[in-house]
Amino acid sequence: MKTRHSTFQCILTAVVVAGLGLTLLAPTGFAGSQFFNVASGDYATAGDWAGSIIPGNGNNEQSWIGTISGGAGTAVATYSTGTGYTTTDRFIIGLGASKSGTLTMNSSAGTLTFGGNAYYTANYIGVDGGTGVVNVDAGTLALNAGAYLRIGGNGSGANGTLNIGGGTVNANSVVVARGTAVNTVTGAINMTDGAFNLSNLALADTGTGQGGGAGGTASLDVSGGTMTISSWAYLGNSSAVGVPTATFSLSGTGVINASGDFAAGRYSDVTSTQTGGSLNILGTANLYIGAGSTSASTYDLSGTGAIDISSTSPHGLLLGSSAATSTFSLDGGTLTTPKVTPGNGSETFNFNGGTLEANKDNTSFMAGLTAANVENGGAIIDDGGFDITIGQALLNGGSGGLTKNGSGTLTLTGASTYSGRTDVKAGTLTVDGGSLSGGGLIDLGVNGGPDANFTLVDGSVTVGNQFVVGAHGADSLATMEAGTL
Repeated sequence: MKTRHSTFQCILTAVVVAGLGLTLLAPTGFAGSQFFNVASGDYATAGDWAGSIIPGNGNNEQSWIGTISGGAGTAVATYSTGTGYTTTDRFIIGLGASKSGTLTMNSSAGTLTFGGNAYYTANYIGVDGGTGVVNVDAGTLALNAGAYLRIGGNGSGANGTLNIGGGTVNANSVVVARGTAVNTVTGAINMTDGAFNLSNLALADTGTGQGGGAGGTASLDVSGGTMTISSWAYLGNSSAVGVPTATFSLSGTGVINASGDFAAGRYSDVTSTQTGGSLNILGTANLYIGAGSTSASTYDLSGTGAIDISSTSPHGLLLGSSAATSTFSLDGGTLTTPKVTPGNGSETFNFNGGTLEANKDNTSFMAGLTAANVENGGAIIDDGGFDITIGQALLNGGSGGLTKNGSGTLTLTGASTYSGRTDVKAGTLTVDGGSLSGGGLIDLGVNGGPDANFTLVDGSVTVGNQFVVGAHGADSLATMEAGTL
C-alpha cells in the first residue's frame, strides 16, 4: 500500500479505499483549502463554501469541489459573475471514489486564476477514483505559468472531462488520463467553441512506473474554436502495457495551431479522424503518425478537413518513426506538406480521393514508405507550382488513377501499378527511370485546363486504349526522350 504524502497541501490523514488498492490522503484541518459545501450553488457566494471564504477572494486558498472529505461529496458550482478571483494555489474537482464535482463557467463569467505546480500538486479534474467536470462556456479559466492541469488521474475509476464551449482557457502543461500502472483512468477534452491556449499536451500519458492502465480511455475532440499549442503535443504518450485507448477527432470549424511537434501516436496506439477543421503545423515542427515501437496508429483525413504543414518543417508528415506502425489515409480534404517522410517502422499511405499538395520544391517529396496505395478514389497530387519528385511506387489498391494538378513538374521515378487513368490538368508529368504499368488512359489538358505536358525521360509507360494530347482545347505536348511507350 502506497501513501502519496505530497498529493495534498494541507493537514493530512490516510484514508484506505477498499478495493482500489490505494491510499488517499484526505484533509483533516482544511488549512489552505476551501470546500464547496452545497450540492448545487454559486461559486461567488461565500456561504456556499464550508469556510464561508471564496478561494481567491483576497486569499490564496485551494478550491475543492466534490471531494472525499469536507463539503459536499457531490457538488456543482456555477460561476457566472464578472467578479474575478485569483489564488496562487490550485483547484481539485472530483476527488475520491463515488465523489463528483462540477465547475461551470457561463453567462457573464469573469476570470478564475489558479496556481499549483506539477503532477502531485497540479490542478485536477477527476482524481483518485473521483469524477470531475469543468465546463467553460464564458469567461476565462487561467492557470499560472508552471501550473499543470491533469484531467483524469491516479486511482482506478478516475474520470475527468474538460468541455470548452466558449470563453478562454489558458494553461501550461495539460495531461489527460495519467493513472497508475494497474489502475484505469478516463480523461477527455471536448471543444466546440472558444479558445484554448496551452504550452504542451500529453494524452494518455505515462511517467515513472505509471501508465493509463488496461481499459482506460483518453480523447481529444475539437469541432469548433481554436486550440493554440505553443510547444509539443503528444497524443498517446504511454509505453506501459495496457495503456488507455487514445482517440483524436477534428471536425467542423475546429482549428489547431501547433508550434511544436504534433505526434498522433507516441508509444501507444492512437486512432485519429479528421472530417473538417484545420490542423496547422507551424515553423519547424513536424506531424508524426506513430512515433514509438509500441505504437500502431492511424490517421484518416476526409471531408473538408485540411492539414497544413509549414514549408520549413524538416520532415513534414513523418510516418512510422522509431519502428512504429502507422497508416495515413487521404480519403478527402487536403494535406499540404513539404514532404512525406518514412521512419524505420511500417508506413502506409493510402490515396483515396483527397489532395496531396506540395509547398516547396523537393526531389524527395515521397519515397521509402512501406506502401503507397491508390484506392478507388484515386491519387490527386497538386505540385503547388513547385517541382517535386515522387520515388515511391504508386500501387494498385483499387480502381483509382492519378490526377496531376499545379503548374509545376511532378516527376515519378517509382514502379507504379495503379490501374486507373492518368489525368494531367496542368503543368508537366514526367516519368524518369520509373514505370506506369497499370495500363490506364493518359489524358493531357483534361477538362480544357491550362497547358498540360507529359515527358518520358526513361523507363516505361503502358497505355490502355488512348493517349490523349490536346483534345480539350489546351496546348499540350507529349515528349519521349528514351524508354518505352
